[in-house]
Amino acid sequence: MKKFFLFIAALCCAVTINAIEGALHGGFTINSHGDKIQFAKGNLQYQASTDTWRFAENQWDTVGVANKNISESYDGWIDLFGFSTGNKPTERSQYYDNYETTFNHDWGANAISNGGNEPNHWRTMSPDEWAYIFHERQNAKSRLGLGKVNGVNGLILLPDDWEKPISMEFASCAVKGFETQWNGNPKICMYYDESVYADHYPDNVYTSEEWQVMEQAGAVFLPAAGLRYNGTSIQYVNSRGHYWTTTAGCVVEFQTSHMYSGDAFQLQFGASVRLVQPYDEHQAIDQIGNDQSQITNKAIRDGQILILRGSKTYTMTGQELK
Repeated sequence: MKKFFLFIAALCCAVTINAIEGALHGGFTINSHGDKIQFAKGNLQYQASTDTWRFAENQWDTVGVANKNISESYDGWIDLFGFSTGNKPTERSQYYDNYETTFNHDWGANAISNGGNEPNHWRTMSPDEWAYIFHERQNAKSRLGLGKVNGVNGLILLPDDWEKPISMEFASCAVKGFETQWNGNPKICMYYDESVYADHYPDNVYTSEEWQVMEQAGAVFLPAAGLRYNGTSIQYVNSRGHYWTTTAGCVVEFQTSHMYSGDAFQLQFGASVRLVQPYDEHQAIDQIGNDQSQITNKAIRDGQILILRGSKTYTMTGQELK
């Protein structure tokens, strides 16, 4: 027991904060070589009037129908983009020929104001990388499921080293009759338990406070932000999610009863973007330990050890709790 408390005391003094601003700390394997990524903390957003990129403050945040205001002078935010429009995010032409058919302009090449604010810190994933997370990594099915966070429908992804918080529940697609229908490209997966078209968003329902606990454990939430078509028409908000990959006309799609790890999509349609960057569990900075003026204590909440330093609270991975 003495050794345990000495161990906790040492962690209190040496706890680290993730050096990557705007990144969630969970690691996800994306290929057979074992390469890992970590997701941005929210969907990508853009404000034309100030030429500013940012990540949504919360994982469940979406702009919704306000995307219809997309223009070069709009002073609000948009989060549905045409394919490969990192260099022209307000492109809203209805014509296929006005869009590139090769991925030359990654949104991650831009400086993200709350994601390090330097260019080329982030990138978009390929269809194969998405497919590996969905289907091929170890225990893939048990780390995937539909859900609702703070009233928003979406897709939940759990990290490779997932450990469920004691106070939380998670119903993965593995226990809900989820099967790969076609093992080609894309891989089409559907739920077959009650009905082919049953609504599975209610499988996992979390308040914002409950989701904070899930996020601390590394969970990722992709909100069903809908799509933009015909230039400025918005459809399927809070019903379907479409996320761009690096392949022209190919998105990750999910809705009430099924999901695609790579589905056909028109280049001129507006879809969501969730960027990633390489995962490095050793890339951290000792921000707390450097401030010796703050008293450090520990606490246990919902079965998790937390670090209390001054007026701030941190998880054992170094993530600050708001």
